[in-house]
Amino acid sequence: MSIADFNEAIEQFRVFAEKEIGLFALDADLEPSNALVKTIWRKSESLGMPALPFPESAGGRGYPDFCLALLLDVVSAACPGMASVYAHHYAACLSFLNADADQLTRFLTDERNVRLSGTPICAMLFPKKEGEEKLSLKSRNGDLSLSGVSSLTGNVHFADKFFVFAKDGDLDGGLTCLMVDAGKKGVSISRTKHFSGLKLNPMAEVTLGDVSVSPEDIVGIRGRGGKILEESLLSFHNFLAAMIMGAVRNALKKAFDYAEDRYQFGAQIIHHQEIQKILRRMMLKLNQGTSAYIKMFENPSKERPSSLEETLSIRKQCKSYACEIIMDALKIENDTIHVNQYGLDKIIRDVVTLAIIDRGEKPHPAERLHRKVG
Repeated sequence: MSIADFNEAIEQFRVFAEKEIGLFALDADLEPSNALVKTIWRKSESLGMPALPFPESAGGRGYPDFCLALLLDVVSAACPGMASVYAHHYAACLSFLNADADQLTRFLTDERNVRLSGTPICAMLFPKKEGEEKLSLKSRNGDLSLSGVSSLTGNVHFADKFFVFAKDGDLDGGLTCLMVDAGKKGVSISRTKHFSGLKLNPMAEVTLGDVSVSPEDIVGIRGRGGKILEESLLSFHNFLAAMIMGAVRNALKKAFDYAEDRYQFGAQIIHHQEIQKILRRMMLKLNQGTSAYIKMFENPSKERPSSLEETLSIRKQCKSYACEIIMDALKIENDTIHVNQYGLDKIIRDVVTLAIIDRGEKPHPAERLHRKVG
């Protein structure tokens, strides 16, 4: 893949995101719809967006996670909620592509081994850190079954495939990764948490009640799913950082639009020295945040460029830049009506939600942060 080809692809994705996602983002935030998510997903198939991580032999483009992060930045500028659908999906796909690429055939078929008409939507199910309902894999009379409740995660309301990370009872509690069809008997959504942001992709817990699985459903080596999970989370947290910067990229654009639309003393306020100073500062912070997450992928070797702690730190850094950009945007769009009209309030809610996603175990401070930022 040449740089020219990738830049052309990114431009196609940007146009698609603006026309097919951005135009409906504010309405979708008021009335979220699973049907809308699936409609956008099907339309994006024409550009191959759902299959981008897959090798070309399977209809994909073989994009590494760095390229996927840049794409998610672009989509997040249109709607972080929809971008989070692709982020959860890509992270889940990387689970098996990095561990067992041979599972791709199984992934593209249903439980009857019939080839699916499109690319299935994926979600990752993580075990809870506490409680008696941890996801667990058990063997009874030679048959494998999954039981327990996952932590909160995205994509569960419209996922076709789940990648489950469960404690393996036969292997001293080691994690095993399994691919499970969402429609399988015993799989159900047990609790949905409606956060203030990412309305198109509400997070939820999934209950697995003695779900029957086979050895063919195991991804990679049984009992070694911890490494697969770590690899996937490294990419996922970098994706979230990229999406935070994409969201405030849109905030900067809206601040420019507002400054060009508003007049004071017979002149556009964008020509006022103080407004230009604020806009320059916003651009500087945006470039700093973008550079921060891009550096996470800079590594001449084939080894991982960072640890999970470093990716969390970078995401926190991107959130800090994003909040500064939002505070500056509020200095320009200081009228509540215009904040709502230009969609800045939605961006605020989406950013603070992206900033705290951490496998669903921490309390969600989005409402408190929203009031503080706003």
